[in-house]
Amino acid sequence: GFTLSLASYYNQIIGIEPSDLIQKAIEQQQEMGIQTVQFQRQDGYQTTFADGSFDVIFSRRGPYPQAEIDRLLRLDGHFVHIGIGYEDARSLKDVFGRGQMFDKRGSSLDWHKSNLQKRGYRVHLLKDYLYDEYYESLADLDSFLSRVPIFEDYGLEGDRVLLKQYVEN
Repeated sequence: GFTLSLASYYNQIIGIEPSDLIQKAIEQQQEMGIQTVQFQRQDGYQTTFADGSFDVIFSRRGPYPQAEIDRLLRLDGHFVHIGIGYEDARSLKDVFGRGQMFDKRGSSLDWHKSNLQKRGYRVHLLKDYLYDEYYESLADLDSFLSRVPIFEDYGLEGDRVLLKQYVEN
């Protein structure tokens, strides 16, 4: 959905996804009649694209493959990362008692800025904001949590009970 929402802003978009969710994206694309997006099932850490293939690279929600992004981005290109911050998914992590950066509070912007500058990037904008996502069903939220790094160990015994408690809350 996020990739398709960008379609009107670019002449061509290639979206990559390593999981079976790519089929859902392709179906959604066909329903919307979007011609400027091409989806490929690839691992973001090791793609088949040539060096310097992209003007803009978006990475949304999760760790980003730094070395691969550095390789794929043209010299005058732009990297946009929409990531998981310390406070992101806080209410979810509080119910589960664990999660990515669970014991941290505040902003992760200083770390990101330093990391990007060390790699030679010029940082134009860093911003913390809270974002809410809503899922149509418990199954959709369960699928999301299974594939994102909020919980690297999601699926442990008892997680289904905690997930139901979170949804009820």
